[in-house]
Amino acid sequence: MHKKLLSLLLAVGLTAALTGGAAASAAAKKAPQLDPNGTIRLTSTVTSLGWNPSTFVGTESTSVVQFSNVYDRLLQLSTDFTVAPMIAKSYNLSADHKTITFDLRSDIKFWDGTPLNADAVVANYLDKQAKKAAVNAIVMGMMTGVTALSPTKVQMTFNTDAVAVPQLIAQNDALGAIANPLALKDADALKVTPAGSGPYKLVSLDSGQRTMERWDGYWDKAYLKNSSKTIKIIAFTDPTAAVAALQANQIDMTVVLQPLPNPTSVIDGKNVKQGIVDSGRTQEIMFNYTRTPALANPKVREALSLAIDRQGIVSTIMFGQATATNQPIPKGFPGYDPSIKVPKQNVAKAKQLLTEAGFPNGLTLKGTVPNINPHQNIATAVQAQWKAIGVDVSITAAPALTAAVDWKTGNYDVWFTSAQSYPDMAQIVNENFAANPVRFHADERRHVRAGVLAACGILSVGFLLTTLLRGPRA
Repeated sequence: MHKKLLSLLLAVGLTAALTGGAAASAAAKKAPQLDPNGTIRLTSTVTSLGWNPSTFVGTESTSVVQFSNVYDRLLQLSTDFTVAPMIAKSYNLSADHKTITFDLRSDIKFWDGTPLNADAVVANYLDKQAKKAAVNAIVMGMMTGVTALSPTKVQMTFNTDAVAVPQLIAQNDALGAIANPLALKDADALKVTPAGSGPYKLVSLDSGQRTMERWDGYWDKAYLKNSSKTIKIIAFTDPTAAVAALQANQIDMTVVLQPLPNPTSVIDGKNVKQGIVDSGRTQEIMFNYTRTPALANPKVREALSLAIDRQGIVSTIMFGQATATNQPIPKGFPGYDPSIKVPKQNVAKAKQLLTEAGFPNGLTLKGTVPNINPHQNIATAVQAQWKAIGVDVSITAAPALTAAVDWKTGNYDVWFTSAQSYPDMAQIVNENFAANPVRFHADERRHVRAGVLAACGILSVGFLLTTLLRGPRA
């Protein structure tokens, strides 16, 4: 099943701070039908990050926006999070899980007529491994070889269990994208000008606006019948400006990256319609109890958890566009446990636990937060709620990358952050919580099951993603 347009419609505008391509693709089950001769105007929070999949500096989610229309991928993600065919019709995993053989389509050509065959796939994965882009690092670090067995068969070998590799390829467009092997010879030129086999060609890129036109030579004719002739992706760093542009009929769709304080003022159900899906993104708090040993005490962490009014944060900061939760895996994702109950705020019990832990006078902590919302607003709310039980936390707001680096180097006790979700729950834990200077130990696992999220975060608020669509243009 072809998912390029679905991924585009709901993933465009997403950033690393919001969600992975997996959630975006799954959210797009009811994508609107488009005028095949028309133009659709979409938004993105970033300008182009370069068209070379081997040197891409973005993330999985931004790779969807960047590559999904100009490149075919080896595999793709279906709407139910399972791996679906694309360039590869099928694949076979060896008994020892260290070899994958891909059976390729034979009817795909790049825009210049060069066949997309096994040699092209091999050249791309050798290039990805050599260029060492961070977004491709996990799989490329595992791969020990890639060989063309025939024009339509590719074999990859790995130094460890590769059972998750097809899923990782399917959800990461930078990893899955196959560029014209002739273009790989000039990495800098490919970064500026894409060379793909996808249904759209880039025709212009200026002032933060990308314009792409449909390529009628594309192999999937059924897809072409349901695709717009032209796509324009316009960068908006300010979500308020994007909403205003939608209301002014300057764009056709935007993904709102922050809760809307007054949705009814924007959404009239006729000119502007709303779609809400679970973003798969959670707002969380992490602890570094190497720096402050008191945080290693389960009673202290439970006290901090009970001091938080999760539902109040959902209502007042997220404007009801979120769900309170108490686990790092969102509802609807593999690994979510419905038996874990969300604790209600209990200040008296929190104070009692601090006393039992040996801290009757509370604690003083140092925290950091990215200088974006809803992160900052949540941090401020939690700061006030912790103060009510005698815990004073000073908070330093910094650009997201700066805050992340400072946290990983162990300079803070608390990190107000967010985490993205993946179909594989092991990837959720490994990629999101490996950033904690304190690793996820057996002690924390026991307390997670008990409803206290220890080092991996005591507050988890699932963000509902709002997509705004305009009605037919006059």
